[in-house]
Amino acid sequence: MTQKISIIIVNFNTAQYVHKCIQSVLEHTNNINFEIILVDNQSTERDIEQVAVQYPQIQFIQSPQNVGFGSACNLAAKQATGQFLFFLNPDTILKNNALKCFLDFWNLNEKKYKISCLGAVLYNEAGQVIHSFEVFPSMKRYIANKLKSITAKLVGKTFNIPLLRMPPHTESLAVDYVTGANLFISKENFELEKGYCSDFFLYFEETDLQFRLYKRGMQAMLINTPAIQHIGGASTLNNKPLQRVYYSDSLLTYFKKHNNILLFQIFKCCWLLLDFRTFIQKITLLKNKNN
Repeated sequence: MTQKISIIIVNFNTAQYVHKCIQSVLEHTNNINFEIILVDNQSTERDIEQVAVQYPQIQFIQSPQNVGFGSACNLAAKQATGQFLFFLNPDTILKNNALKCFLDFWNLNEKKYKISCLGAVLYNEAGQVIHSFEVFPSMKRYIANKLKSITAKLVGKTFNIPLLRMPPHTESLAVDYVTGANLFISKENFELEKGYCSDFFLYFEETDLQFRLYKRGMQAMLINTPAIQHIGGASTLNNKPLQRVYYSDSLLTYFKKHNNILLFQIFKCCWLLLDFRTFIQKITLLKNKNN
């Protein structure tokens, strides 16, 4: 039986990006059996419906409400008919036959590495390598980095967490987790952990899934053969406070889920003190929503 890949794209007010993303998939994907499933997370901007009309070959799912990124992916995965799922952010553009790269690597190496999922080395519009993978979060490291950031600001400097990179001349790399902007996984593995956890609205849902698979003895892999450009944060580009609130909420959800409750409560108190600005922004956003 020919292997099939279900490409899953979630939209929330990113129709202009979705169009380019789908176009790049159709342009570069050859010798691969695939389907595209587009989920709209109840966008306030309804131009996404024109994208669905323009590409009648895609499957369009309208979520009844904005259920968050992971839950929207789960909606699509339930209707996917492929043996593999490829979760692709709307603000990405394929520059080569990336799906074939993923599928070929999986078929050659899945048993060797006991692969949980695959991701690509991502590039920005200038061709520079950007955030593509990371180590699993730890409460100690997050507190330390936050203190370094605050200290740097006090002396008029900025602190940036060093970007993890694949070593030169390396074709693949075992990593803790790959970013959710592009995540290639077998449907079997995805269903093994019942997909993304609905507790995460945005951010850390891919980290959580890959950590759960890691505890089963499975390994995430980064490969350099797919060429994928990523803009990043398209659905929240114009709302940085909201972006920070989502990130902080999901970070706390992740640590609560995977750590001792007493240690988590200590971390939470420290984090809310160190990241007090985000806490205030959350209260302000909630007030505005209720008014």
